[in-house]
Amino acid sequence: METVEDQSKTCRICNVTTGKYVCPRCNVVYCSLICYRANVHLQCSESFYKECIEEELKARNGDPKSQKEMLDILKRVENEEDDESLDSDDEEMAPELEERLAGISLDDADAVWDVLTEEERKEFVDLLQKGDVSQIVPNWTPWWKYREEKKLIEEITSSSTRDETFMQNCPKLLDNIPSFDEICKSPAACVQFNLINILYAYAYVTQYFAGDHHSFAMEAVHGLVILSCNIRSGCNYDSAEAAIESASSEVTNCQWLSGSKDLKNLIKADVKEILEGPNDTHRSFYIMSALSDIYNLILKAKNEAGKDIGGKSAFSKKFSDKSVFSLPALPKAQLRTILKKIEFYLSWSKKYAADVFCVT
Repeated sequence: METVEDQSKTCRICNVTTGKYVCPRCNVVYCSLICYRANVHLQCSESFYKECIEEELKARNGDPKSQKEMLDILKRVENEEDDESLDSDDEEMAPELEERLAGISLDDADAVWDVLTEEERKEFVDLLQKGDVSQIVPNWTPWWKYREEKKLIEEITSSSTRDETFMQNCPKLLDNIPSFDEICKSPAACVQFNLINILYAYAYVTQYFAGDHHSFAMEAVHGLVILSCNIRSGCNYDSAEAAIESASSEVTNCQWLSGSKDLKNLIKADVKEILEGPNDTHRSFYIMSALSDIYNLILKAKNEAGKDIGGKSAFSKKFSDKSVFSLPALPKAQLRTILKKIEFYLSWSKKYAADVFCVT
């Protein structure tokens, strides 16, 4: 390999580090073995290795034993070089990362953001914009996944000793839910289907943020408004299928919320589980928990709306609700209206949901 005389030349593979070598075949300037073997240079480097092997084999006068020995040697050398380059990178990178994150709480997004390199920040933004955050977000099990197994024979005292620890993992039910009779005398038949439309939007948004939707209250509420036509503009539905299809089609039309067909099917199963509840005794509990969670989420977004981010750090400014996905601001008046609507569904669910969504 030839050494580059002018050390100020930049590697033409990574375009970051100073180039130290020149490829003997194509004369491209590169900085390391990793760049030499990069995909953009793979055809040239593989041809070079092939030529070296062929020339050496020819020099061995066609002796099969010598050819095999030479091939084994070349394979060992290549593997050793790979290991050394990886070990070298680990030794160089680990202290740097450790030093940058020393004394910083990983729960403090602003502090972590400040010590990231420009390349690391760019990769993070790309993940968000491409919808690939699942690669870096830990697996999350929704709280509505718990379902008590039905027993063919139950003890007479089982109802009084039923395990209710699952409630600790669910969103806290809203206090002072008004009586439905005080709000409405005769509910329309579409209410139950409209509720399904809202629950689909809630399950999708909650899954999208892996259960951390309250950390992104404004973005999460945007998702609810986008996916649920009932929340957004009061659409009514005459069947569960129509309510789900409506929300599912909105997912397809929304770039930053768009998901796979498998995810859409998963959300349908989520809605079914929420409607079924944890057991026959608490049939409407998951519905009430979901609606209470929506109410508190909107309340948080309402309190955050219009706040000045001037004093916030770079991360908070960059990832405010409009920065990555260009989301329009939600007026406080609209949020207040949505709160009243969710309060209506809470009242209805408290009185009717257990009977309407009875699973036999």
